[in-house]
Amino acid sequence: MNFSVLQFPASNCDQDAVHAIRHLGHSARLVWHKDATLGDTDCVIVPGGFSYGDYLRCGAIARFSPVMQAVKQFADNGGLVLGICNGFQVLTEAGLLPGALIRNRDLQFHCENILLKTATNDSPFTARFRRGKFSACPSLTVKAAILPTKKHSQSSRPTTKSSGNTATRPET
Repeated sequence: MNFSVLQFPASNCDQDAVHAIRHLGHSARLVWHKDATLGDTDCVIVPGGFSYGDYLRCGAIARFSPVMQAVKQFADNGGLVLGICNGFQVLTEAGLLPGALIRNRDLQFHCENILLKTATNDSPFTARFRRGKFSACPSLTVKAAILPTKKHSQSSRPTTKSSGNTATRPET
């Protein structure tokens, strides 16, 4: 597979993502935030870090980068897009993911393993997981709570159910 890893001012983990992808035997290239196209890619990774310093709101400025229009078009055409850490927040701010991220209820930074439940295994990201299986995942965040917007369905409303984290989690 060919991966495109986005790079914003003050991003980090972009080089780590490229290294990990290549270590797994795939090709990866960095795509600068001012590029208007993604080139030949099978999957876009929006890595973590502090795009533009996040002085306003995580991902709020990065969503206006020229490359994000190409990412939106790629996703709208069924392309695979993975947001990691701040990259998830960039995708949320850009409207590619529903809802908005808000601070953990206790306003503290959390560095812990959380349990994620595989809700579906019909995507390339979850195909090797058994549906309903819980998997440990490292989480380092101060904004882990997802606040649904009006366009969310009733089944995706937040709940206080969690695996030890005090953040509100979407109900599964």
